[in-house]
Amino acid sequence: MRTFLAIGLSVILLAHASALATNQSKNETEKVEGQFEESGIKEYTLEELLGEDNVTGIAALEAANEKREKMKEEESSATTVASSSGRILGGTAVTEGQHAYNVLVVTVPYSGSDITCGGALLSTQWVLTAAQCVAGASSITVYAGAVGTPVDSGTSKSATAKIHPKFVRNFALNDIALLKTATPYTLGSLISTIKLSTAGTGSMENAQLRTFGFGPENNDAAIGETLNFVDMSNVKKATCLSLTADFFVVYPANTGCLSTAVATKGWCFGDTGSPVVYTNDGDSSTKVYGVNSQFLGCSSSYPSSYTLVGPYIAWIKATTKLTVT
Repeated sequence: MRTFLAIGLSVILLAHASALATNQSKNETEKVEGQFEESGIKEYTLEELLGEDNVTGIAALEAANEKREKMKEEESSATTVASSSGRILGGTAVTEGQHAYNVLVVTVPYSGSDITCGGALLSTQWVLTAAQCVAGASSITVYAGAVGTPVDSGTSKSATAKIHPKFVRNFALNDIALLKTATPYTLGSLISTIKLSTAGTGSMENAQLRTFGFGPENNDAAIGETLNFVDMSNVKKATCLSLTADFFVVYPANTGCLSTAVATKGWCFGDTGSPVVYTNDGDSSTKVYGVNSQFLGCSSSYPSSYTLVGPYIAWIKATTKLTVT
């Protein structure tokens, strides 16, 4: 059985996977406190999604995978594009005390290299991030309170993960997780919390969203020195799917898309799990609208995806016992 390459730069999905995601999350908001139980991390093969006799579909996905690997090789040889302003392309460095809910998440997996991601502090002990960042972790460390050299100057705390029970790793379905630190953070000017947005995609079309990342400046580093932010347009899902059609990509249900332009704006590895936030012009409140999930090349023109938090509010409340909205 041929298995499909896991997350990395992207997850390649066809309509079968999209339908699977829809069925899995269909009753999410109907869950009530006490019904959430962590389950094993699921993975699916191509044959399970497409059927072993679907030679055409499998060949198309394999061709798209080859295209993606070629794109990855081209980007590895063009590090000057990414190093201009860190892995958040076309971004701006965050100043001390600004967006102080951002944290760095460093995961040591049971096998493989360390994983670095972003996250958002929801309370003194709870952090929101992407499930792919912490799945299979042997240890997790959260660094808060620093916008530069977070591992050296940030306040570090060990954490445990609550991964969404319907997360499917190799297709990034329900790519959301909560971390609980061993001890609480002390809030202040350098460490703050943020609420979650319940807004749906329909009311947010073409809105300007902001995302962040500690992504490294080039492919040789694991962690960047500075937290950067970038403002990007929220792309209508139908437009997003049209733009990624030639790459055989269908981002899963409960995801949104951020527009990119070649080598000018976007996010890359090291920035996964970071919050995607929206500031309401009416009351100037800033809330987390999603968390970074997938991207098709650091400097490609394909839109990246983020996991919407709205469909998971019930699960987040039941898990944390917090008022998060």
